[in-house]
Amino acid sequence: MKYETTIIGQLQKVIRPKDERFRHKLYVFLICLFISIFLWFLIALSKESVSTLDYPIDYTNLPDGLMLVNHPDSVLTFRVASGGFEMITLKYLTRRKPIEIDLKNLNLEKRGDNFSASFNTSRISQEIVDQNNFTEELVSVNPENLFFKFEAIAGKKVPVIPDVSLSFQGLYRLADSVSSVPDSVLVTGSKNMLDKISFVKTVNKQVNNIDGPVKIMSDIEVPDNSAGLNFFPDLVELTINAEKFTEATVDIVLQPIDKNVTVKTFPEMVKITYLVPLKDYSRIKPEMFRAGINIPHESSVSQVPVEIIEKPSFTEIIKIEPAIVEFFVLSDD
Repeated sequence: MKYETTIIGQLQKVIRPKDERFRHKLYVFLICLFISIFLWFLIALSKESVSTLDYPIDYTNLPDGLMLVNHPDSVLTFRVASGGFEMITLKYLTRRKPIEIDLKNLNLEKRGDNFSASFNTSRISQEIVDQNNFTEELVSVNPENLFFKFEAIAGKKVPVIPDVSLSFQGLYRLADSVSSVPDSVLVTGSKNMLDKISFVKTVNKQVNNIDGPVKIMSDIEVPDNSAGLNFFPDLVELTINAEKFTEATVDIVLQPIDKNVTVKTFPEMVKITYLVPLKDYSRIKPEMFRAGINIPHESSVSQVPVEIIEKPSFTEIIKIEPAIVEFFVLSDD
């Protein structure tokens, strides 16, 4: 405890010395120390050294009719010889603009269906110096060569499949399939990627409370793993042909689906309840509907469900009465 008190006392003498001469000498020492450190720092910064600077690359003017299919370097690293002050300015105080590399005049070599080329960065070293206003010595650029692989741009038309979720008011229904204008889009890109696409879908749209025809705009949904492909157009118009339906019924005589079997059913007729657009109601004839049964192979089965064999495409069956009938086989040819 006494030892600790002694140490604290000595520190207090240094921090708050009572001797005026000692205090003056301490201040002079601290000022000289600060000046020495400052001068050392200036001398260290004035010495020339080599450091590295990273700049992003911006590729421009790709060769006409070709698309880049590899991933060339996206950063150029410069080794620059400069003094410390200049290097601090370059590294921390200067906004680094992307280095533009023009690919229009590449010397392309055809290899099968692909084209390859290389670009020596030393060709643009002076442009790099001028573009970035380097007053320092540019020692080197890394990588020394940039490598590119191209494919000829191919294209094909693929159908558009609308993707919509619909709900209707009252007796309104979809009178026809949802149509798209245009009904196909042009897809361009590498042939390998195009071979994987046979159709495109629209982005899902939810449309509620429909009470008549509706038109909506929908974006083309970009398929997974389709980087590098372009879609034209990328926006289509969808038409939802909704109409008001009415409910109607028709009585149909049952018949076996297998024409080689003669059967008797109980009952012999079924009532079909269906929905039909109002504008098409007068077109309906009973002979447009056919209903029948499939005779099972198991002899123990005596009841089967009724199946709709034929109906007008613009109708919607909502009920069959009865849905299951009894039967027995009269003859089997």
